[in-house]
Amino acid sequence: MSRVGKAQESTEIVLESGDTFWRLSELKYGGRHPIAAIYEINNLTPTVRYENGLRKLIDPIYFAGKSYILPSWAETEDLAQRFYKRIDELYPECNEETGTDSSPKQRLKVTVDWDKTLYAVAQHKRGKAICSEALYEVNQLVPTVVNGPEGKTLRAPVYSGGTTFFLPNDDEIESLENTYRKRSEKLLK
Repeated sequence: MSRVGKAQESTEIVLESGDTFWRLSELKYGGRHPIAAIYEINNLTPTVRYENGLRKLIDPIYFAGKSYILPSWAETEDLAQRFYKRIDELYPECNEETGTDSSPKQRLKVTVDWDKTLYAVAQHKRGKAICSEALYEVNQLVPTVVNGPEGKTLRAPVYSGGTTFFLPNDDEIESLENTYRKRSEKLLK
């Protein structure tokens, strides 16, 4: 049996040099990464950096040779909710420009967990799909240009979990989509 245990059991492990919670969770949970839950059960608190009015969580420091718990999969959702509640209390999101309700006239802010996508969080928060291009543009995320045998292509922007993002207002989605597409076309030239 692996030292990380099975997904359905809580396991105490001693970190070895080079171990990361990302890699250990991938092994234990079959490719899923409930990092927030692992931080919560081990009482680890990230630091926060505010950039352009958005909150970005910086991974806490953990050490080789120290014992940590990898929770059972059944515990991860509750632990992650507790983690984000604690983080919201310690490091509130900036709200000087936006509201906090789900009114389409308000530009909401959401924090994306390490194992979620911005699109999924936006859809859950708003209760409907929001075009990825609009999400990328409102947050000034840049796609990656890839040179291949067929020429240049674009990949979706890369962003890190634990970061707070804006959700666009309903009345600005179409404009944001168009701006993102024009910006992307320039990258392909």
